[in-house]
Amino acid sequence: MYHKVISNLQELVEWLKNTTSSLDWKRQYLVTIKVFRKKRSISQSNTYWMWMTALSNHIGDTKEDVHNDLIDALGDLTKETMHEAFKRKYLPWNEIRLPGGLSYYAPGHTPEQDTKEFSEYMNKIHVHAMQFFGMFLPYPDDESFPEFMETYNVVI
Repeated sequence: MYHKVISNLQELVEWLKNTTSSLDWKRQYLVTIKVFRKKRSISQSNTYWMWMTALSNHIGDTKEDVHNDLIDALGDLTKETMHEAFKRKYLPWNEIRLPGGLSYYAPGHTPEQDTKEFSEYMNKIHVHAMQFFGMFLPYPDDESFPEFMETYNVVI
């Protein structure tokens, strides 16, 4: 499988010439071209895990409990259970195919998301926290974010 970030049409044409010259043309190929987006940023990831910590504290458990709790129904509320619960609720589910024609569905993985997808995911969590927990989770550009960072002792 080939992956290449291409910035202009001339580069695309050149890459296609070089790549396709060695292909076995008795076979069929699937070519996909999509807009390149960077993977989620470190800043997004740090903000997300601060949110999981804040939610777990707000609910009354450790951040690890909030995350893992949502796994058991999710059990104990940790940042990991909160993470798992939000993944199950707000990320698209992927079909996992096994040998012998078996398959199952599992929630997507946040590290695979690009910055736009992860922002959309965080927006859903932001709304969820307000609706169900009455809690405001600030974004890095919000006025209250420096105080939020200080509270959770994290620098992004």
